Parts: sequence; C-alpha cells; structure tokens
Amino acid sequence: AAVGLAGYAYSHYYAPAWQVANTSAELDRIKAGAPVTWVLIAFPHMTARARPEIMAVLARDFDRVADFPGTMGDGAIWVYRSRTPVS
Repeated sequence: AAVGLAGYAYSHYYAPAWQVANTSAELDRIKAGAPVTWVLIAFPHMTARARPEIMAVLARDFDRVADFPGTMGDGAIWVYRSRTPVS
C-alpha cells in the first residue's frame, strides 16, 4: 500500500494495482486483509504533518524496514512492514 504523495504516484504511474490509504481506517482495513502489509510513504515529514493518524498506526503496528533518500528536500521514501501478531 502507499500513503499520501506516494499513494498518488504509485496508483497512477508505478503500481496501479496497489492500494492507497488516505486515512487510518483505510490502512487498518488493508492490514486486516493480509497476513503481512507493506506500506510506502514519500516526503515523510510532510506526510507526518498531513496524516498524523496514519503515522500513529504505522508507529503502533509496523516496523520501518528501509529508507531511500530523496533528491528534493524531504523526498525520502520510507518502507514499513506490519508486525507479525504474537499468538
């Protein structure tokens, strides 16, 4: 899945089949539908300001597993993977 500006870019250009989460409820729904969920965000500090509720879900239920630096200001991409629930 992708969030924010990454959601726009991936859904329109790079991976149209990917789901986009614009709200924490959408992210929770996506996460509930798969054993593991991967999430990309671009411009992380901008995304954090615009979508704090999604960042809260990412902090609660996901691990940040990769960072790719950007070339424009805050244009980095952060990659998250959902945590495996403890049985």
